[in-house]
Amino acid sequence: MAANVRAAAAAAAARAQPADPLSQEIENLKQQRKNMKRELAMAARELKNKTKKRKRLMKQSGQLSQEDLVYLLSKKQQENNVAADEHGAAHEPAGAADEHIENPPTPPEEPPAPSDEETVAPS
Repeated sequence: MAANVRAAAAAAAARAQPADPLSQEIENLKQQRKNMKRELAMAARELKNKTKKRKRLMKQSGQLSQEDLVYLLSKKQQENNVAADEHGAAHEPAGAADEHIENPPTPPEEPPAPSDEETVAPS
């Protein structure tokens, strides 16, 4: 058992201290590949999470009324203006001055439901 431990330790030491520069370069490339795979997995996970978040938000926004959407958009615009002021960047994105959010026209009200007298057919 002790011989196995010593052999494993010697093998680990041999891997840790490559004999020639080519072996060292190979080990470095393997480590880079391992790191890149980890970064790729993290990027894929982040992309998946952002896509799911966007889908959830789109579904939730579909359930909001026009007034709620206008309120949220104006609030978001105010937050962006405050953040820009805090960072000292008072510039607006291209075309932002043209995009003024106005209250949308209110939809026409539905006619009142027919009363009982209107629904009864004359006899």
